[in-house]
Amino acid sequence: MSFEKLTYPFWFVVRRGPLAIRRRILRFQQKRSFRPPAAAGSKTAVAVELAGGLGDQFIIARFIRDLATECPELVFDVFSANPAITSWVFKGIPAFNQAYIDALFKPQEEGYAFSMAISATVTLRRGFDDAATLEAQHPRFAQLVERIRQFNTENKALVENQPYMDNFIGLRLVYANARRHTAFHAIAGIEYRGDELPIELDHSAPERHGLVPGKYITIHNGFGTEIVTTGSHSTRLYPHYEAVVAQLKAKFPDRVIVQVGAPNSPRLRNVDKNLIGATKIPEVAAIVAHADVHLDNESGIVHMSRCFGTRSCVVFGPTNPDFFAYDANINVRPLQCGSCWWIKRDWMANCVKGFAEPVCTHTQPPENIVAAAEKMMAQRSG
Repeated sequence: MSFEKLTYPFWFVVRRGPLAIRRRILRFQQKRSFRPPAAAGSKTAVAVELAGGLGDQFIIARFIRDLATECPELVFDVFSANPAITSWVFKGIPAFNQAYIDALFKPQEEGYAFSMAISATVTLRRGFDDAATLEAQHPRFAQLVERIRQFNTENKALVENQPYMDNFIGLRLVYANARRHTAFHAIAGIEYRGDELPIELDHSAPERHGLVPGKYITIHNGFGTEIVTTGSHSTRLYPHYEAVVAQLKAKFPDRVIVQVGAPNSPRLRNVDKNLIGATKIPEVAAIVAHADVHLDNESGIVHMSRCFGTRSCVVFGPTNPDFFAYDANINVRPLQCGSCWWIKRDWMANCVKGFAEPVCTHTQPPENIVAAAEKMMAQRSG
């Protein structure tokens, strides 16, 4: 038996065990307080199960926003692993009704006119079989559904093997002139109405943590726990951030260097202020929004930042910049390799090529990141 097969169950229990218990409790609580879709009033209720991390929630929220613009008769209940975060992400969208724990999706979806699951693509689940009735009652929605069905049919082998074929779904969409944040729009054939979302920021957070807006640089070097990895290690992480911090301090002694992120983020020893695990998401959003520069790997915070118009300097590794990058950001591509996500099951834990350290991130000189940060600061001041 391989080392991966031996260690995977252990790390799954260690990382997911407490979360699984919390989700069971939340499922019980929400099952008792579940509001039937009739609460949507005259609107037609759609159940949406979403998968993925923080970044995926923002991407899916933009799709729901624009889908509702095309089909204003629809209203959406969203089922996810973290309903509290989902409510925060979606609540500025008028067509959003309620967020529930994802464990309730299958037991409750029969009560909805339509249900769908959204991850790397859109999976049509319930309410779409009677094409004539759908066309008569929801003509525009019927057109979009047909586009989605066509994409899924043309890419059946990829769609049926998610997430292991997500890399190839991404490549398929790149060659259809789409990016991750516009993928669902391209699949359904609707207009993308911009990165920005009306999410709530805790604008008092910078002052509360002793930060002057525009006078500090934020760094995030963490990753989501949707994919189980060992310890605090991930192939996405950039390993030379301490050298980047040292060079930034030498060049910009008037800037405070702040690290943000979840408790699983590796701590940088030479930052001026470490806020790992010390802030809630709305606080992190406000702190990043008021930073002079934000440095990151390809993460949920990058996708979040675009929702309020903040640019980031993003260090890419195993995820594909052609698919995941925003044009508004400064995107630092790997000098070697890269774009290997989901080539193997453990791509986020181990270098796919078998090297002790991922070549894509380890061969990226700190000077390139500092130069990108300098460029962004110059553009902001200009």
